[in-house]
Amino acid sequence: MRSFSSVLLVLWCCGTGVSQVSSESHLEIQGASAAPGVPVVTRVLLSHDFACEAFSLGVSHDPEVLSVLNMQRGEFLEDSTLGGATPDFLMLESNPTIGVGYVVGCLFNLAPPINNLIAGVNQEILIVTYSILTTAAIGDTPLLFTSELHDPPVVLLVVMDGLEYTPSWDAGTVTVLDDCNFNGIPDSDDIASGTSQDCDGDGVPDECGFAPGQPDCNADGIPDICEVDCNQDGISDLCQLDLDCDQDGILDSCEISQGLESDCDADSVPDSCAIAQGTVADCDGNTIPDNCDIDAGALDCDFDGVLDSCELISGTDSDCDGNGTLDSCDLSAGVAIDCDGNGIPDSCDLDAGAADCDLDGLLDSCAIADALVEDCNTNGIPDSCDLAAGGDLDGDGVLDVCQNVSFVRGDCNSSGFFNIADAIILLNFLFGLGGGVTCPDACDTNDDEQANIADAVYLLASLFTGGPVPPPPFPDCGTDPDGDVLACPSYGAVCP
Repeated sequence: MRSFSSVLLVLWCCGTGVSQVSSESHLEIQGASAAPGVPVVTRVLLSHDFACEAFSLGVSHDPEVLSVLNMQRGEFLEDSTLGGATPDFLMLESNPTIGVGYVVGCLFNLAPPINNLIAGVNQEILIVTYSILTTAAIGDTPLLFTSELHDPPVVLLVVMDGLEYTPSWDAGTVTVLDDCNFNGIPDSDDIASGTSQDCDGDGVPDECGFAPGQPDCNADGIPDICEVDCNQDGISDLCQLDLDCDQDGILDSCEISQGLESDCDADSVPDSCAIAQGTVADCDGNTIPDNCDIDAGALDCDFDGVLDSCELISGTDSDCDGNGTLDSCDLSAGVAIDCDGNGIPDSCDLDAGAADCDLDGLLDSCAIADALVEDCNTNGIPDSCDLAAGGDLDGDGVLDVCQNVSFVRGDCNSSGFFNIADAIILLNFLFGLGGGVTCPDACDTNDDEQANIADAVYLLASLFTGGPVPPPPFPDCGTDPDGDVLACPSYGAVCP
């Protein structure tokens, strides 16, 4: 059986001269239509009255119009449910050694079991896809059955019941259209009127496809030349994502040049991206970099690159007098005074309760430090205020506490003697029972800078129970060596 089939194949290719014309088999090509540059699918149909054991054929075409893209078996060469049969041998050749076209050789059985193609009408045996060349002329181009392709030639032949038949045939036609979108208007007119775009300049509306082989950097099926290239560098914007900081599909340079984004500092980065990336600050959240706000006149009185308004909000600086200028700038410009160097204008210190007892507008501490006023007892209060508060009992214009009057400690009644009378007058003085105490420092028997009942106890212990005698000045006259709290405006006894 195998040797018989081999001989039969030789007969297909070479021809025997004994084949007979018969109407019992017929080949037909179903043509199609498409525009230049667009694939077109044709089909070869076989009609035969008896089971087909083998066939061979050749089909030619015009190489200036068409080129074969793909050949594949039709449904009757692979689907037995339709009555078809899968051949044991099938040759599909789109590049014959002689001529332009394709040749086919098919033998259904090389060995048992026998499964031939049953008789039928218009059975699809072949699907051939052509590419219509972009240079193809508009109009019809024929697809012709022929026995003149290949070397040796492949003849038109159908084998049924072991007999060879030359089939009748009908040629097919591929119509090259100038209306690929089938809108009834020539493609050239669609492109000229703007109804269709032709971004790649191949003469075919873009909706019908693009010329093959053009650069497509992102492999999306659309040539780069047809995609947005806002900066006209010849590269699709979609392939330059690193130049699109906000990934919105528009290059940064184009957003800036078209006014879609601002770039106030001219660094070629949209301000919104620079802010989002943290390369510039926008402390007030107005979408404008702070350095641009400052260049435009926003206040930065200390030239630290931070808006004054933001320093106030963050608490890194203050404007205690509410004049709109940072306190630090008021101080550095000499508009405000900070005599104590605490970074706060004196006017604000005064408003917050800092002492200015003489109401001269100067902090008492500064007036004293700068020797503008006297503070003889160094209590941080100008003497003028201490005097006004009653600190000059003898009316001599000098704070009593600052006068170095000689006295004897414990001699509270200034009699010149240290005895029980001093304890009595001290107690009367302490409890509001009268008593002429003119030297409170002399009543401070225990020298703790206070005149209280402890001094009476100390005095009586010293007199009657062997307690310690009062500290100096005692028993002779003298000034208080330690204290400056209690005064001694006058001492009635005579000191040598």
